[in-house]
Amino acid sequence: MQLRLMLLWGACLALVLSIGSCGGDPTDFKPVNKTGALDSGAPDVILFVLNDAQQDAKHSWRQALDTASAKGGVVFNAAYARFPNPEKARLDLLGLGRVVAQGESVDWPLESPLFVGLRNGGYETRVLAAKGLADFLAEVSRSPRFALVELTSGSDKAAALATLQAVTQAPQRALLTTWTALPLAGQGAVLTEEQLHVPLVFAMPGTLSKDHVHTQVVSLADVGVTLLDLCGLLPEGAAQNEHEGASFARILQKKPLVWRGYVLAKAAGGQGWIRSMRWRLVRQAGGQDTLTYVEEDPTSTRDDSGLTGAPAQRAGLGKRLSLWLK
Repeated sequence: MQLRLMLLWGACLALVLSIGSCGGDPTDFKPVNKTGALDSGAPDVILFVLNDAQQDAKHSWRQALDTASAKGGVVFNAAYARFPNPEKARLDLLGLGRVVAQGESVDWPLESPLFVGLRNGGYETRVLAAKGLADFLAEVSRSPRFALVELTSGSDKAAALATLQAVTQAPQRALLTTWTALPLAGQGAVLTEEQLHVPLVFAMPGTLSKDHVHTQVVSLADVGVTLLDLCGLLPEGAAQNEHEGASFARILQKKPLVWRGYVLAKAAGGQGWIRSMRWRLVRQAGGQDTLTYVEEDPTSTRDDSGLTGAPAQRAGLGKRLSLWLK
């Protein structure tokens, strides 16, 4: 009996560490996507992207939460862009985590990996304005559909919210909606919590009766991969590079998943940023690192390298960040 208890405790501890920590060897994360396809079959999917170039980020966050509350949603409190540049973050979102080199010519978003993956899986794909959402929801279609709705003003957001709230009965197919945002423009190429933090809310068909908040850190680069996984279009066991997107569909469905527990970001000037659930390390262009215990100092005003456990976190986070910045 004692041996069984020890083994059970060891298994639980390993799971907690895999989700909440990221110290140690930077090669220990080997992401394997385990399909999280919805039981309801292929849903119609709407991805709302809030373009906050002229809007207040906190206001957008509040709107996204209100939208999820209508039917129950999965809210990620720790979702981040990997770039402070809004356009590059947009490409990262639609490109399934692939970093698009400057100057590369691609017909975005319709030819992005996310759109192509959905079309190859039988989805009808399109880009909509907010005013076209009502007609889209009223359409009858034999094939599942995916729509990207980019909201660029307060009136766009209000129209989209009003349309969704007016849908009181389930559509002919299950409807999966995702709300996220691009970083605020006009703040310079800096890496801060305020610049990189974005809203991320999933409202999935028939899974929740009220909002559920997750503390796992995720990236915009993970969203497209997760959408494909939820639609059953991501092959079982498909390996991903740890610096690209990976699916967290099983987290959404409360199924076991060993998650990487950190997100990465970088700016054009050479600055780097890595964030776990509890720690954040910022590297200046000159190579100087600042380690912060997030719960006590959310805006990184001090260096917490002297705290218990900080040396291991500094070493583990620093190694991962060095690989990302190469």
